[in-house]
Order: sequence, then structure tokens, then C-alpha cells
Amino acid sequence: MTDILPKDREDAIRRMIGLTRELITLTEAEAEAVGNRDPEQLKIALARKDDLTVTYEKAGKEFHKRIAEFKGVDKKLIAKWQGHQDGGKLIMDTYTEAFGSDDERYEAQELAKIAITKGS
Repeated sequence: MTDILPKDREDAIRRMIGLTRELITLTEAEAEAVGNRDPEQLKIALARKDDLTVTYEKAGKEFHKRIAEFKGVDKKLIAKWQGHQDGGKLIMDTYTEAFGSDDERYEAQELAKIAITKGS
């Protein structure tokens, strides 16, 4: 089986986000074609969405198999890639299975940064 997602974990997350956005766009195009009663545009949107859905499902299965790799990815980066401005709160609230709770580790890292800054 050919991998859909890149080996690099951050690139893999960006790819999943991109696939999700593409699927949303095609779903919106499908809804627009239905609303406009345009069977030709609907046929095109459905075909493209069907193809992308197959890719998305494979990528989702691959993502799930690699879930342990994604636990260390900075949630704030993911939030930024998705256009969120909540510092990663929605990501943590939604995807706790993937990221788990790493509050203690995060706090320790932030305290270490402060200690380094004060020591300089």
C-alpha cells in the first residue's frame, strides 16, 4: 500500500488539514450545484468528491495507525495551520485521543524557558 501522508509528522498533519479543506470545498460545490439545480456541475462535484473521499479515508486510516507520532506536535502550530486564533484550545478539546493531556510537560517546558531567560 502506498502511503498517502508524508513521513514527517508535521507535514502529515498539514496534509490531513489540506485534504479536509479540499473535501469541505467539494461538499460546498456539491451543495451549490444542488441549490442552483445544475446537474452538470453536480455530476462534476460528485465525481471529484468521490475520488477525494477514497484518498481521505486512506489517509485517515494511515493517520490513525501513526497516532502515537503526533502526540508531540505543538498544538499551537496545528491551530495556526488551521487558521485558529485560540492557541490550540479547540485542537486539544477535539483531539485529546491523539494528543493526550500534556499540561505538566508543557508547564515544565515553559518554566524552563523562563529560567533560561532569567539566567541570561
